[in-house]
Amino acid sequence: MTMTSARRRSHLSFTRFTIAKPHPRVNRLNCTAAVVNFNYRQHQQTPRRWQTIALTLHSHPTHQVAVNFSIDLRSVAVKKIHSDVNIAVELGMLAAEKMDVHHGGIRGLHERNVEEFMDARSGADDLVNGNNLVDAEGVKVRTVKLLASQNVGFESLPVQFVNKATKAGFVFNVLVIGETGIGKSTLINSLFNYDFKLPPGDYQHDSVTLDKHAFQLEEGSVRLHLTIIETKGYGDQLNMTDSCQGIVEYIDKQYEAYFQEESQVVRRLSDYKDTRIHVCLFLLAPTGSNVRALDLECMKLLSNKVNIIPVIARGDSLTKKELDSFKRRIMAEIHQHKISIYSFPEDDGQVADLNRKMNADVPFAVVGSSEVHEVAGHKARARVYPWGIVDIENEAHCDFTRFREALLRVNMDHLMQTTNLRHYEVYRDRRMTELGYGENEPQNFMETITRLRQTNEQKYRQKEEETRTSFVNKVREKEAELKERERELHSQFEHRKAEFSDHVLEINTQQTALQKEVEIFHRVKSELVNSQTGTIKGSKKK
Repeated sequence: MTMTSARRRSHLSFTRFTIAKPHPRVNRLNCTAAVVNFNYRQHQQTPRRWQTIALTLHSHPTHQVAVNFSIDLRSVAVKKIHSDVNIAVELGMLAAEKMDVHHGGIRGLHERNVEEFMDARSGADDLVNGNNLVDAEGVKVRTVKLLASQNVGFESLPVQFVNKATKAGFVFNVLVIGETGIGKSTLINSLFNYDFKLPPGDYQHDSVTLDKHAFQLEEGSVRLHLTIIETKGYGDQLNMTDSCQGIVEYIDKQYEAYFQEESQVVRRLSDYKDTRIHVCLFLLAPTGSNVRALDLECMKLLSNKVNIIPVIARGDSLTKKELDSFKRRIMAEIHQHKISIYSFPEDDGQVADLNRKMNADVPFAVVGSSEVHEVAGHKARARVYPWGIVDIENEAHCDFTRFREALLRVNMDHLMQTTNLRHYEVYRDRRMTELGYGENEPQNFMETITRLRQTNEQKYRQKEEETRTSFVNKVREKEAELKERERELHSQFEHRKAEFSDHVLEINTQQTALQKEVEIFHRVKSELVNSQTGTIKGSKKK
């Protein structure tokens, strides 16, 4: 007989389901047998006296399981039942034959209680059939579905989580890469439908810099801490060799800051303001031909560090045919250079179809506008041209609406989770390996510390010996250099000393000769004076 027919004939009310130890007398029973041990007791809560039977179903002793439940009935003549998973049906049929089907306290409860009992019974059946789970330590995990009457309140846990997350707010960090004047600020204003008044770019940059802006947004009861990082001077230099290096260093710096906070003895991650980049909007110029080599190289460097979403800026610059061809060429070059870009998840049944369409639209061809115009009777962000108006939210004009929906409305949480569980984990694994915590290394903390201390001590001793040897060699080289210099100076001194001696000797010789000449001069002078004096005296006498 089926469960449906049993429901028609029985108004059995299964009011309790518990797990208990089996009776020691029934350990000899096999796994398909069940014994009904019953005891009569009076039920005094109703005007009429009803018999309540406490039934205990014992299964195979190996599983150590028993099912307890009670029924109300006029009389029952059951001592032993040999049954399997349909024991509840057979027992219900037997009890229905003896019960007062018109009793108002039981009528209407059978279907709900039987379903609850069978759901609960299925957990015990899983144990009987050996379909139990095992945790990481090898302990068997039993699946138990509580009855509605056993609700303890943990079903409100998702509500608690949502309330806590809403109160704390959310963090979303966006990196926008693109050449000067391509429309980075305009795209951000259009995405969030607000004019952030970001400073305009210029071409007066010798190198690539990053301009950071933070905002606190509120939408309904949800608060979002939004951080926008724009590149300045990207692709504007003649030498573009290091154009991407500053961007890579900035992303690694944010990962390092989070890694250091996570590695603290006293961690405060709940209060930590996450600065890791959650998405990188890479704006490509609408050339219609090939992607620039600089863009391909930069995306290649960033592909394993951040979620990259390629976007064709100023999508209204190309015709529909040119745009489709350009999209195919971009994706072909991305695959050719093995660049990993972000793919919207297709494993979630609720958004799988939508994300599948979004992935087919990548790269998105978008149009941004900071101006609001009257379009078809409503206000909208649009660009006005002599030939017409481009409504950026019109899917026939560009992919902006689908791009915003995929980025903010559908996959924002997945972008955050991918950053944390994929890109950050790659960086963390590399840093842990550098610190000596490899996958094949012992996981015990003290063993790891001891091993690292021994390794570092050996490295320090080796480094100390190398430093000592290098110092001694340098001292010896310096001593030899000083001695050679001393010999050179001594040689120069002796040479100059000899030259000085010769010079002094020559001076002395010249002085002696000069003195002789002076003496001769004085003698001649004296003689001349004497002769002149004698001549004058002689002439006076005459």
